[in-house]
Amino acid sequence: MKLPLLLLTFLSTSTWAASGQTRPGDTATLAAHESSLLMAPGGGELAMAPVKQLALDGRTVSRQLTKLTGVAMSPLLGMGLLGASTYLQEPSDRRASLPWHLQPWAWGPALLLVLCVALKDSLLALPGLSVLKKPLDAAEVLENKVSGAVAMPVVAKSAAAALALPLAGAMTGAAQLVLPSAHAAGPAGAAFGGTATVALYGVGLVLAAGAFTLVWLTSHAVNVLVLLSPFALLGTALKLARLVLLGFPMLCAALSPTLGLLVCAAYLALAWWLAGRCFRLLVFGWVFSLDFLLLRWRRQKVDGPAVRAFAAELEGVPVRTYGALRRTEAGAVDFTYRPWLLLPARTVRVAPSVVGLEMEKGLLSPEVVRVDPSRQVRALVRLPPRYRKLEADVAGAFGGLPVRETALVRGLVGVWRWLKAQLGRPRGRRGETPLSPSTAP
Repeated sequence: MKLPLLLLTFLSTSTWAASGQTRPGDTATLAAHESSLLMAPGGGELAMAPVKQLALDGRTVSRQLTKLTGVAMSPLLGMGLLGASTYLQEPSDRRASLPWHLQPWAWGPALLLVLCVALKDSLLALPGLSVLKKPLDAAEVLENKVSGAVAMPVVAKSAAAALALPLAGAMTGAAQLVLPSAHAAGPAGAAFGGTATVALYGVGLVLAAGAFTLVWLTSHAVNVLVLLSPFALLGTALKLARLVLLGFPMLCAALSPTLGLLVCAAYLALAWWLAGRCFRLLVFGWVFSLDFLLLRWRRQKVDGPAVRAFAAELEGVPVRTYGALRRTEAGAVDFTYRPWLLLPARTVRVAPSVVGLEMEKGLLSPEVVRVDPSRQVRALVRLPPRYRKLEADVAGAFGGLPVRETALVRGLVGVWRWLKAQLGRPRGRRGETPLSPSTAP
């Protein structure tokens, strides 16, 4: 199912890269030109350049913003496709001068790894193989963080250069209209042009890096949801949806630069609105991935009435906030956390006592739940996977909480036992011979 979408994304990327009046290598040319302007003494070349030469090009801005959005949504796939399309369309005599991320030794392994991920999501979703999928999903969560950190400076620098040069040229042109021509063309004008370029490049770099981070956070939340999903089919559907969303702004930018800008602006607005939730999912996925890959439950110990946990349904605390659950000397249970992991610590009361609290085992990690007299269950906090096989120890440290299986686990166990009873072969007890039909009473 993924291969047609991969082909669609590659074709849209190639169309987008080839659209416009600039060649595929213009990104590298633009960066080199920007570096030469910054290194020129006083920026005189920029000050003397005609305004039309550095006029703000809507097509260039649309292309750079589309590239930034697409790569942020899937850094490994985005950098691989952009590198391959740019390298193949570049004249053979200029390929050696392309930046490192456009060379085959960079985008080739990236696309190979993307293919391996696609095969993992397709083959390991089959019954009987899904048990191998979770560790690889955890590894993919970590890989997405690494590839995002590598890709961000590359695309942010390119976007900042595309914006800084025309804006600086426009400011220089405006200065030439206000100031006398001789003064604007002299050392003062040259210094103004160089200063404007450096300042605007710095501002553009910060804005581009911030936009990349927002979109990447939202996209990374999909990887975490795939890791947490108990059904492989749901995780595959989430990734397919993200792949379609990745190709959509590229197709729009190829059709119309204005449409591409509007779509990217909508993506950025949505990412800004979801930033807090996605950051908590980022921390959630980081902790879960490390616990799975390092098998921390084999070395974890419960030394006292305090464990690391994520908020579930606590009043006044956002879902998946990372903190610590502890039992006070008075017997109450509190949850302490730091907003954004850096702000001053806050403490909320989970329960005045352990009465009504239970420890519930889960597929990935245990939960502490509250059971009211009507047997309604409310999840309070979720513990990391490092406590998977230590539910009894945690329950004992908190005053002997009852331990039970979660409803999903009980349902899966019941289904498994029913299947064994229906498909299993009946066996007599040892030393007992089944009666034949002729001897049966």
